[in-house]
Parts: sequence; structure tokens; C-alpha cells
Amino acid sequence: MTMDRSTLNLDNYRSQKQAQAEKSVQHLLRLAADYTERNTNIREKVRAKHIFRKKLGLRNGHILTAVEEELFEQWFLFDYQTIQGFTMLSLFLKNQAANLTEPEMIQGALILSSMLEPFTVISVDEGNEEITVQGFASEVEFPVFSKLPLLQSQNLQYVFLRKIPALKRDIAISPLFAVSGPEVFNKLENSFIDQKREDESLSWRTYLKNHAILFLYEGLRKQIYRKEF
Repeated sequence: MTMDRSTLNLDNYRSQKQAQAEKSVQHLLRLAADYTERNTNIREKVRAKHIFRKKLGLRNGHILTAVEEELFEQWFLFDYQTIQGFTMLSLFLKNQAANLTEPEMIQGALILSSMLEPFTVISVDEGNEEITVQGFASEVEFPVFSKLPLLQSQNLQYVFLRKIPALKRDIAISPLFAVSGPEVFNKLENSFIDQKREDESLSWRTYLKNHAILFLYEGLRKQIYRKEF
């Protein structure tokens, strides 16, 4: 077998594995969302919304807009913690482990460690359901699989996005929350620097996990760019 044929076969294999991973992640997220919807009692949801409103500085009893509701559902699945200290996603993975495959459990672990991150969108390839993004304060560009609707993708530039790594391109596991401009990212960075002075052990990832949603909400546009699972 020639080197070119070997390289081609390897690339085809990686492409097949990438496609399988993308389908698997979408399926896993649907299962997690359905499980959470079926097994969350009203009292837990009321508690979560109270904490969410307080976190974002909204008055108690504030009726969430459609955009705020979408942001809440994402936060509720990934970041909200019960009194026992579990997230909804971790409860799903724990209680449904017997029904999940090993690759799904691995993907679940990756999703658990994910957080909302700020990115600049460099380009959009609707045909391949792919966006190319650049990390905040970084010159590195990389592709991300995202099933973003065509008409909405033209307006994206500054976004917060939750994603996980894969073989050939990362996989978006949240909508792309578009904010009005880079000043939101600058405020986020300056706030992190201030906190870092007080706690030298604080990491960028930990700070994003706890605080990114605050800056996202501050700069969130009225229209949300929804990712179809």
C-alpha cells in the first residue's frame, strides 16, 4: 500500500468517526434533555429559576423572555446544581449509565467539563454545518460542527459557545449566543484579571464556568441563534 493510499484511508476513517461522534453527541443531548424534562419536579424548577434570576440580577418573579428562557434551559442542564450538588446532566449520566454505551459515557464526561466560552466567528460554511472560530485572546482558528440555521448565520461575529473536542473538528453542544461586540469579551477578561490578583490559583476555565453567563447576558442580543438538535 502506498503512503498516499494509507493517508487517504486514515483520513476516511477519521471522517467516519467524526460523523459518528457528531450524531452520537446530538442523540446524547436529546436523551439528557428528555430525561431532565421527565424527571425534574416543579419545586426543583422553581428553585432553579429563582437562583437563575438572582444570578443575572433579575427581580424575583420576572417573567423570562424567549431568549432568557433558552439561556436558562442551557444553564439548568449543564450548570445548575441541586441541593445535593449534582447537575441535571450528571444525574442523567449517573442514573442512565446502564443504558449508555462506553463512547456515550466518554462524551458525557467531556460535556460535563465544558463551559460557555467567548469566540470570534471567522467564517461560516452552511453546506458542511461548520463554523470557523478564533478563541478569545488567541490567534488560533479551528472548525466547529454546528447545525446553525442558514438565515441566521450571516450575522454572527462575537459569540459565546459551549463545545467539546472531537477528531477533525470540535462539536457545538449549545446554541451560539451572539453578543453585540468585543467589549463584552474585554470586560470578561478584565474581571478575570482582577479576580486572579485576589486568587492566584484561579484558572480561566474555572472562571468561565462560574461567570461567563453573566457577561453573556450583559451583551446578549435580543435574537438568539438556535442550534437544532
